[in-house]
Order: sequence, then C-alpha cells, then structure tokens
Amino acid sequence: MKIGILTFHSQVNYGGVLQTYALQEVLKDLGHDAVVVDRWIDERNATLHGITASRSIVAWIKFIGRALLGFGDGADYIRHIRTARMLPKLLNLTPYSFCHWKDAPRDLGVDVLIVGSDQVWNPGLQGSELPYLLENAPHVPAISYAASIGVPTISDELRGRYQDGIKRFSAISVREEQGARIVESLGGHAAHVLDPTLLADISVWNRFVGQRGSNGRRKLVCYLIHDPLGFVVNDLRCFAKNQNCDVEIFFGTPCTLLPSSVGEFVRISTGPMRAYLSPHVHTHAMATPDEFVREISTADWVITDSFHALMFSTIFKKNVRVLRPRNGRGVAGFARLEEFAKENIETNVLCNSYDEAFVSFSQGDSLAFSDKNLKRQRESSLEWLKTELKKLDY
Repeated sequence: MKIGILTFHSQVNYGGVLQTYALQEVLKDLGHDAVVVDRWIDERNATLHGITASRSIVAWIKFIGRALLGFGDGADYIRHIRTARMLPKLLNLTPYSFCHWKDAPRDLGVDVLIVGSDQVWNPGLQGSELPYLLENAPHVPAISYAASIGVPTISDELRGRYQDGIKRFSAISVREEQGARIVESLGGHAAHVLDPTLLADISVWNRFVGQRGSNGRRKLVCYLIHDPLGFVVNDLRCFAKNQNCDVEIFFGTPCTLLPSSVGEFVRISTGPMRAYLSPHVHTHAMATPDEFVREISTADWVITDSFHALMFSTIFKKNVRVLRPRNGRGVAGFARLEEFAKENIETNVLCNSYDEAFVSFSQGDSLAFSDKNLKRQRESSLEWLKTELKKLDY
C-alpha cells in the first residue's frame, strides 16, 4: 500500500526531521511504500531554506549585518543549506510541493494518509487553514499516528473546526495522554502510542548514525530550545574543566547561544567568545540531524529541554537531565516530557536548574530506564498501526 506521511518535515528542527524519517522507515519495514507529502510550512519554504527563501532587500541587509556582527546568522544559513541538501536523500518526498491545500494536486498519488507525529495539531503551529486536520484537503482515507496537540485545551473559537477535523480520520492515535483527553472531549477516541523515533528499531538508528568515533574523553551534549544558552556558557566551561570532559552544544532554531540583540550581546559578551576559545567546549550551529543523533549516541551525559533529545537519550540509554522550562511556550509543551519521564524512567530525570543537573552528573547519579514498559508500548503501538492500516488495505 502506498502511504503518504503528512507532518512537519520541511524544516531544520532536528525532531521534526527525525520523527518523519523514523515513521517512513517503520512503514517500509512493514512492507509499505512510504512517501512524505512535501507540504511546506510557509509559502516560500523558509523554515527549510532560511534567508535564501526571502525576496526582501531589508531582510537580506539585516541578515548580512547580523552575520558580520557575529550574531550567528551565518552559521544558521549554512545549517539551512546543509539540511535542505540532506532532506531529499533522507526522505522519499512526493514529486509535488505545496503550502495550501488549494495548490495541491487533487490526486495525491497515495492510498492512505498518515498525519503525525510532532505537534501537528497544535493550534499555534497549524496555520489558519488547519492543514493537518485536513481542512480543504483532497479526500483520501486517513489516520493519525502519534499526533501531538501540545496545549492543554482547544479554544472555543477553534473547537468546532477541530471536531470536524477529527471526524475526517478513520482512526486516531496521539503521543500524550493529554492529547487523548482532548480528542475525547471533542467527541473522538484516541489511542496512546509511542513517538515514531521510539517505534523504529534500534538498528534503524545505528545505520543512521553510521560509524561512531571517540577521542577517549567523556562528553556532555547540551541541547536547549527554550533557554538562551549564552547565559550558561561559562557554567558549561567550568563543568568541562572540572570533569575533564568535552561539551558539545547544539542549537534549536534559531541559534540560541549567540545574542539576538545588542542588549543581550552586552550582557553576555564574554560567554560566546569564551565558548569558542575553550578547547573543550564545541558549538554545532551548522549541524545536520545525523550529526545531532551521532553525538547523543556517544555522549556520557545529556542536558536538554527538548522532547526528541529525550527520545534519543532513551534510545541510546544516556544519562540525561531534562530542564523545566521558564517561559510560556516551554511550559505549555512540557507535559509531554514530564509524562514520558514518569512512565518510562524509573529515576528522577527532571531538574529545575542547570546547577542541579551539573551537581547530579558530578556526583555520579545515573538513570534506570523502564525497558519492559518501553518494549510493551512499542509492541502495542506497532500492533495499533498494523491493525488500522490493514483495515484500509482494500
């Protein structure tokens, strides 16, 4: 059966790309012909191509100025280019691309659509047309896999449209219990399944990262998407020195280590510079998804506030600490990390501060993953997916 995956794939965010790849590989292993529907998140596909998608002279002037001042735009530009080149090699994309459903071909060339995972049903990320609830989409049988909503409630303004949207799916599965409760409040039913990154067999990820080298030194991987890393660079340097280890810093989108304003540059002016000057603190502003996963796979410790960094720390059984967010967007989406940790990690993985995480690492605290529970969830998630696809295989 030819299955189209509809998700947030066309971007440089590591989690978005990796969960798409994982679901593609799972479907292939189940014997299906999987293709990723090349739906752009914005009209010029700027989430993937960055500044190169802009036709604004003002935007280019700002970009050049910020790049020359060292605000990280140049590195971000290269990351966009490298990821855009990698995506067609990593994902089996449809020959057509579109942003709005009105511009999509009426025949999508697939037998079934799978929507998910990632935060495809988050109202703040859906867009005004609710494309991931298939509003105005061509009629194709559809299910959702591990769709995430990412907020605790749906507003009254959108409630009716969400109710219409979930009726479009013959079967629904979500990534979090919070999402299942929301779907049920809208009159539907949702199974609770694992994120595709955990659904894929470990052999998929071992092939993906390829050969893994080591310089013999211990390593901390730091990946934060909600906090500016510039304020903790000196602490990371101290940790590297005290533990005689390397620190590998990865970035969300946009880069969060370098200052985003003149005021921030003044406040943390010594932090970024010292990061570059330290022989054991390395920044990866231009890294592609495979490089991100490879570094986690060889890490001794991971500190993050990212859901997918937690997923890959779980896959490779890494000593990870998850930071509680301090801003609105981070707090709103934190339930998914908290819920996963509670169900699948037997020791405390949540921290309220960097210092708490560093102290825990320094005193040798380790984690115990609930392997039996993860195995059970993986088996039930795979069974759900196979069962629902079989119902649609006429």
